[in-house]
Amino acid sequence: MSVICVGGMIGIGKTSVAELLAKELGSEVFYESVDDNPILPLFYTASPEEIQAKRYPFLLQLYFLQTRFASIKEAYKQGDNVLDRSIYEDWYFAKVNHDLGRISSLEMRVYEGLLDEMMREIDGLPYRKTPDLMVYLKADFETVLKRIGLRG
Repeated sequence: MSVICVGGMIGIGKTSVAELLAKELGSEVFYESVDDNPILPLFYTASPEEIQAKRYPFLLQLYFLQTRFASIKEAYKQGDNVLDRSIYEDWYFAKVNHDLGRISSLEMRVYEGLLDEMMREIDGLPYRKTPDLMVYLKADFETVLKRIGLRG
């Protein structure tokens, strides 16, 4: 039983690589929860004032943390699988939002406390939280912007 995580910037090609790996390995891809994410559209369309007042960045990070944790557990239950984005990158996005002032220091402490508890290995559980392989994709900024533009 093994799990591979594919990570990298938005628009870098994580989904394409995850699908290629899964096809080659005869496994399933666990996709990042974007289409059914109720907070993401609010986050991208809100004004800076709304973002601050309604705490969308904090809610978004909690949502991603919860869905990524669920994906890890499901991937290990089913056997060999590939994760398109992982919980291991999630902290970085939370930190960036904190550094930009979108997530308060108190919210960041709550987030980090929850993440630490979720990532603690518990004896007897049928899964681990660390992947067997982490594939991190990189490209220059212009390439990433072009790919995001192609997606619309």
